Amino acid sequence: MSPRRVVLVAAGLTLVAASSADAAVRHRLVEKRAHPGRIVERVERVTIGGRTATVVTVTMPRPGRGRLLEPVLSGDVVSEGTATTSSVSKALGRYGTAVAINADLFEYASGQPSGLLMIDGEIYNQPQGGRPAMLIGYDGVLRMSKPKATGRLTLPDGSRVPFEINVKRSDGLVTYDEGWGRAAPPGARRSFVLRVGEGSEVRYLRNEIRATVPQMTATRVRRGGQRMPARDDFLFQAYGRAAALVRSVRDGREVRMRYRIAPIPDTTRYAVGGGPMLIRDGRIVYRREANREFSDDQLVPPDARTAVAQKRNGAVIFYAVDKGPGSAGFTVAEVARDLKARGAVTAMAFDSGGSTAVSINGTVLNRPSDGVERPVGTMLVYWLPKPGYRKPIAAVKAAPPQPGSRVPRLSYRLLGTTQVEISLHEPGGSRLLVKEGRARAGSHRIAMPEDPKPGAWRVEVVAPLYGDRVVREFRVPRRPVAETTPEPAAPAQKAVSPAPAAADQATTAPAGGGDDGAGRWPWVAGSVVAIAALGLLGWRLAARRRG
Repeated sequence: MSPRRVVLVAAGLTLVAASSADAAVRHRLVEKRAHPGRIVERVERVTIGGRTATVVTVTMPRPGRGRLLEPVLSGDVVSEGTATTSSVSKALGRYGTAVAINADLFEYASGQPSGLLMIDGEIYNQPQGGRPAMLIGYDGVLRMSKPKATGRLTLPDGSRVPFEINVKRSDGLVTYDEGWGRAAPPGARRSFVLRVGEGSEVRYLRNEIRATVPQMTATRVRRGGQRMPARDDFLFQAYGRAAALVRSVRDGREVRMRYRIAPIPDTTRYAVGGGPMLIRDGRIVYRREANREFSDDQLVPPDARTAVAQKRNGAVIFYAVDKGPGSAGFTVAEVARDLKARGAVTAMAFDSGGSTAVSINGTVLNRPSDGVERPVGTMLVYWLPKPGYRKPIAAVKAAPPQPGSRVPRLSYRLLGTTQVEISLHEPGGSRLLVKEGRARAGSHRIAMPEDPKPGAWRVEVVAPLYGDRVVREFRVPRRPVAETTPEPAAPAQKAVSPAPAAADQATTAPAGGGDDGAGRWPWVAGSVVAIAALGLLGWRLAARRRG
């Protein structure tokens, strides 16, 4: 045997020994398609331990530099509605290439996810039941955690009551915001609104997000439930026995709130519930006995499966296994083995069965086991905008004021739902923050102060996630003379006293229309002299008659 042949045989034996764990995983490529932005779609026949299934994967470059990977709430709020991955990817596909895959388990009727949902640091649904979550960092790296949430409300009497965020409960204290929906769940025995004062803060610490609100004023304290308040207020509803714990809350009393989620890195931008965890640091970590938060029916039988993974170079894999004619489906353990063979260093499973679906720009790539695509509560979307795509702020307008008003009508329009910061800049440079938070696609009004200062104003709308900023300048005219409210005159001692008083008001009233009124002052002065002369003449004639 030649020396070269001996080296080749030795290398081959070493390769077999190093990959013995994956030796039973065999791939046969059926179809491969390339999409813009180095996005690659593959359809393969995969055999693991004698079981063969059809697997669809979409491999995409590491998120960042205009490439977005984020969870999407199908109904835009926690409690309202579901949507298909194809409908969402089709809508985003008009502006680029969008790939969507189903994510967390959810309540079928309302679409509410069962685990953590965080979008741009804002908690829409808190972690529950010890289920894990996939975390997406600002650096585009995927991580996994089993976070726990702790909420505590310090009441006026000094007692501390635990609370939760945006969940349905028959017993307990829950706070709801606009991320939940238009109305809180019914059945509350007591409710109140907390208005945030100064000094509130949200800090991103190492492995923890902590919100501390030291000053909150209670308003709208009621027996029973109520509708959602303004965005910056917190609606608390007490269900069951918790109603007795919040009796000390009264209108005008101060309450303190603290909320934390840990462990979660301070670099986390998005988070979505799922599970179980499959691969961490390149090693399979899935163990059936270590995932008691899931039932055996969810883990063991071969079924349609969904998973998301990341390779060492940052590439993201959307993974879907079919279950149906010609495709046997896989167990969770087999999915972990297949992703390990593909080079994944991080991987997590998501809702499976009839929910499993992956789509690109409105086209479903796999064959859903129900025969049709099932609407889901949440999904993960990878989106690459088209070159030259205009960022989400479509327009900021300052329309002429309505009749009888001097304040322009301000509005802005968004192409998609995103975080916005809206501020007004007064004459002189003072800044008024109008809105800071999430806004839906469409047109929105921008509220002006009731009595704005005259002069040059500026409205600024910023979408920080996309680096989009639009500024519009406008003017507010001075208040017309007819709108000036004169101060009440002192009680008259003589019949002629109102005339000089009226004259004084006429001379001190500011001129309207934006000029200084210099052309009218001679006429005003002449009128004052004439009125005073007539008054004096009338007083003298009356005195002579009395004499």
